[in-house]
Amino acid sequence: MFNWLTQLPRQHGVYAAAAPTPAHEVFAQAYVRVRQREGRIYDDATLRHLPAIAPQHPLAKEWRARAESAERLVRHLRHKTAAAVPLRLLDIGCGNGWLSHALAQSLPNSAVVGLDINLPELSQAARVFAATPNLAFVYGEAQHLLPAAPFDVIIIASAAQYFADLPAQVRVWRELLAAQGEIHLLDSPFYPKSQLANAQAATRRYYQSHDVPELAAHYHAHDLTHWLQFQPRLMYDPLALKNRVRRRLGWRGAASPFQWWCLHV
Repeated sequence: MFNWLTQLPRQHGVYAAAAPTPAHEVFAQAYVRVRQREGRIYDDATLRHLPAIAPQHPLAKEWRARAESAERLVRHLRHKTAAAVPLRLLDIGCGNGWLSHALAQSLPNSAVVGLDINLPELSQAARVFAATPNLAFVYGEAQHLLPAAPFDVIIIASAAQYFADLPAQVRVWRELLAAQGEIHLLDSPFYPKSQLANAQAATRRYYQSHDVPELAAHYHAHDLTHWLQFQPRLMYDPLALKNRVRRRLGWRGAASPFQWWCLHV
């Protein structure tokens, strides 16, 4: 299932598609520091059960939204696996691996690779989810996987904002896709061009308030038109009337405030 990974060095359960760089290490340190202050660094027991979390947890509402996004994605992918061979999935910016694990469990005949440059979270993911046979974690960036075996589905969940040049990244991701492949982008904000400056200023204020101002240089507000140039399909719209009504009534299925896009290649 992961034959191409056997060519890569492995340490603490994580495959290395590239050598760690000083810039990546600095980013990871700052990222972990701010996630600790946000309450987003989880012990192994909590991580093992995400997105399920105690209702009294400060981030329970956020995890409800993430769970619903994952459920929608899994339903879509199950339709694909019902009509074709098992899928090869790449979860870019996987972080602590909770979504990679959820996909691997929900699609047991498929192979899931979680990719990130954050070694502390990757190492925890590899440890916590070591018993999942169709799941592997890789350190590196998408371009480091070329020319690895192509993927049927690439997922970027809550990670698009960490790429400075999103159109350039889309072109790299396309090179990793098999014929009829898909790129799914979810749980990330996009902005009209008129709101970009305000969004970037809010980002700087946020990270300054957490004493990690350097992280603002790694968090990017994206113009929606830069993504729309690839003619993606809108799979979920939080502003659709039915979703606004469901959210107002507190019904399940519309908690996420972010759009879900699918780009067919």
